[in-house]
Amino acid sequence: MDLLFNMNSYTPKAQSAIVSSVLLILLVVVLTFIIIGFVVPFVKNQLAGTDCFSAVDVVSITNSDQYTCYTANEMRVQVHVSEAELISGFSIEMGGASTKAYAITNGSANAQVKMFGGDYNQPLQLPGKNEERTYVIPSPTIPDSLRVYPRLKDGRMCDSFEEVNTIVPCP
Repeated sequence: MDLLFNMNSYTPKAQSAIVSSVLLILLVVVLTFIIIGFVVPFVKNQLAGTDCFSAVDVVSITNSDQYTCYTANEMRVQVHVSEAELISGFSIEMGGASTKAYAITNGSANAQVKMFGGDYNQPLQLPGKNEERTYVIPSPTIPDSLRVYPRLKDGRMCDSFEEVNTIVPCP
C-alpha cells in the first residue's frame, strides 16, 4: 500500500510537467506566428525595392554635343532606354542653384517639357527598346548637372540614377 500511495503522490507532479511542456510548446508556436507576422511583410517590402535593381542602367542620358546640350534658354536632354518594358517613364532632374525635376510618361502632356522639334501641346513619347528621344526643357541658365531616374510600372521612382555633370552649349 505504501507503494501505491507513493505513485499517487507523484501523479500530480507528472501531470504538472506535461501541462508545463504543452504550454511552453504552445507559447513557442504563438510567438513564432507573431514574429512571422512582422518579419514576412518587412522582407516583402525590402524585396519590393529590388525591382529597382533590374531598372539600373535601363534609362541613361546620351551625352552628345548635339542633343544633350544647352541653347538659348533651353536645355536639350537626349534619353536612351534599353528595356522599355521594365519602366513606365522616368524623371529628368536639372541640378544647380535650384533643382527641378520633370516627369516624363508616355502620352502625357507637360507644359514644361516638349519633344525636340515639337511643341508644348503635343503629348510626350517614351523611347522604345534601344531607342533615344530628345526632350527640351526651358531653363534660364545652364544646369550644373542632369540626372534621370527610372519610374517602375507600379509608379514607384527608383533611387538609382544616371548623371551628367558636363553640359556643353549646342552647336
